[in-house]
Amino acid sequence: MNDVARELDIAWAQHRQQTDRRTLDRQIDAAWRERELQQAKVPPEARRAAQAFIEAIRADAARVRRVYESTPFRKLLIDWARKPGVGRDRALRAIRLMISPALVDDRGGGLTIVWLEAHNRLVEGVDHPSFD
Repeated sequence: MNDVARELDIAWAQHRQQTDRRTLDRQIDAAWRERELQQAKVPPEARRAAQAFIEAIRADAARVRRVYESTPFRKLLIDWARKPGVGRDRALRAIRLMISPALVDDRGGGLTIVWLEAHNRLVEGVDHPSFD
């Protein structure tokens, strides 16, 4: 009878130990999940700064689109394409002033116009040498 009681005590102790381990594992898992949630939260000041940046980009992009689609800008583009030398340089300067804050580049005989625009809460980058 003594051996049976001892075996029962050992089995009971092992069961309690396993239960304590499971409980401890659950507590550890819960603590890690809570920690990960705390780390994933964006501070309010960072969220406000990002929102202000996105709004500024939206305003600039709307202005650039309006200018880009306007008739006076199209006439400047035609002037730039048709005029040689100094006339072309003057037209390029006028284009840069008119479509600011967009980046205007005339490398390789073509005209490249690049600007930032917010899309679905993300800002998409542009692979262009002038951003280096």
